[in-house]
This record gives sequence, structure tokens and C-alpha cells, in this order.
Amino acid sequence: METTSQHYMIDRAGDGIYAVIAQAGGAAVGNAGLVDLGDATLVIDTTLTPSAAEDLRADAGKLTGRVPRWVFNTHYHNDHIWGNQAFLPGADIISTVETRALIQTAGHEEFTDYQAITDERLNELLAQRAAAKAHGEQQPAALELMIGYFSGLARDLPRLQVTLPNVVFEKGMALHGSRRRVEMIEFMGGHTGSDSVVHLPDDGLVFMSDLLFIGFHPYIADGNADRLLDILRSVADGSAGIPTSSRFVPGHGPVGTVEDVFQLIEYVEQSQQIARGLVADGKTAPDEVASTRMPKEYANWSLPRFFYANLQFLVRKYQSAEREPATGKSVSDPRRP
Repeated sequence: METTSQHYMIDRAGDGIYAVIAQAGGAAVGNAGLVDLGDATLVIDTTLTPSAAEDLRADAGKLTGRVPRWVFNTHYHNDHIWGNQAFLPGADIISTVETRALIQTAGHEEFTDYQAITDERLNELLAQRAAAKAHGEQQPAALELMIGYFSGLARDLPRLQVTLPNVVFEKGMALHGSRRRVEMIEFMGGHTGSDSVVHLPDDGLVFMSDLLFIGFHPYIADGNADRLLDILRSVADGSAGIPTSSRFVPGHGPVGTVEDVFQLIEYVEQSQQIARGLVADGKTAPDEVASTRMPKEYANWSLPRFFYANLQFLVRKYQSAEREPATGKSVSDPRRP
């Protein structure tokens, strides 16, 4: 679908349903969604920046004929919620109880951190791009993505206000419009402390947010890999109550199918196997983890640095389990890189 935004493209996923796919170099970074309920418009996630979210609000008006009535935050990570303010006044913002609490705590710390590091990090990335250009090297796609990320933040942080949801629920919630219904389903402890999917049962579509990455390395170091696998397997085998014939909109990447869910399961299982092997071989130093060969099937995925962040997280977890096998304690999750 046509949009004038530089931050994302719009994929018409059904009649009155739109998958908003973030583009490298833009300041959306995370995917979003627009759903025409018939008598109201729902926005699923609000991207990284108010600038991208303002485009999203305008496109919602063009595509559905009204400004959004509902906004849903699937989890607390900044690339999915820092655009919230663009939908006020006029919309109610929904999340789980735990997601709202995480926005207030870990999310507040994240906002403070980015205020301190954004300008410096952007300058570093621009210098890397200039150096690559000077040497005639092809610019990596991951570099373009991160430049978009930090340039968007550098522009918008002075006006950005972390905006909390004002409607909360636990486990599940539904919205019934005159045209269709949507179901919000909470899954605890997988990607973050609380992640929700948005299921459109009558349309065969699920907005998975960051419980699914397609063509991108996932970030699992803010959650629990075993729990994430449980969630993904329940989706893949239908036991979560979501038909396996559904189409799936990920938090990052294009619209996919249940085969993409299976591929992410394999990715997490391989990452666990590699991490356990590193611990067994005593190769747990950061430089040893960073020099680990990435499986070739994931070599072309975006955000390769997440592979090594995930691996380091898992290595620390398995090291801790070896040291304290009887306590059941787990290591603290490191901050997102």
C-alpha cells in the first residue's frame, strides 16, 4: 500500500488490516499494525519514535477513515512503544499489567540511558559509514538500520515523553467492533516479562510482535529461552488456540507463516546447543563467545550482533546453573545492547 512515510512500508494483510513493516534507515525500527474494527481503529504498537508514529496516525486516518480509538502495546521495548504520544489525545492505550509496570521501571531506565548515549552512538555509526564509503566497501544493512535508529532518536528525544498505557489487563482481552473482533493474548516470560499477540480469528492473522522475528536475529537476552520455546511450540502446534494455517506478522521482518515459527524454534534450540558446548569446552570468555562461528543458515539475517548477545546470555545462564545446580537461581538478564 502506498505511504509517504520514509520509516515503513504498508502491507495490506486483509480487508481493513494492514501490516506496517519497518524499513532499514527509518525511525520506526519495530513493525506495527492497523486494524479497522468497523466502528473504531486499532493500532498495534507505535514504533520507536513520535515522528514515525505521527506518520502512522496519518496513514490510519487515510486507510480507515478515522483517527485511532485504541492503541495496543505488545511489550515494553522502546521500538514498539515510544511513539505512544502521537496518538494522544483521542486514543486509549492498552497493555498487560506487567508491561505497564515494565515501562515504568526498566523502560524508564532505558529512556535515561538513551538520553546519555544517543548522540555519541550516532556519531560512531556515521563515522563507520564514512570509513566504509572511503574504502569503497559496501555498507552493511545492519549499519543502515542502526543509523536510522539513532538518528531518529537524536531528532525526537528532546520531545519524546514515555507515555504509559491507561487500560490494562491480565492474560487476555478482546475488542469487538462492528466489522471484526480481535483477541489480545498474554504470554509471560518469553521475550520479556510479558508479551502479547493480537489474534484476528475471523481473518486468519496474528500480530506476533517480538515473539517472532523473520529474517532478523531475535533478541532473547531479556527473557527466558526455555519459556520462549514453550510459547513458540504452542503456536506452532496449535495448542495456543491459534490455527496453524494463520499468517503471522512478526515484530521485525515480513509477514510469514507457521514455517517461520518453526525456523525460529530451530534458531533458539541451536543457540542453546552452541552455548552449552561453549560452557562444556570452557570457552566462556567474551572474546571466545564473540569468535564463535554463526550457523550459515542465519548468516544473512539482519541484526547479527543479537546472535552474540544471545549466546553470551545463554553461556552465563548455563555457567550459573553449573555453579548452583540446587538453588534454581538464574543470572540477571543483561540490558539490551
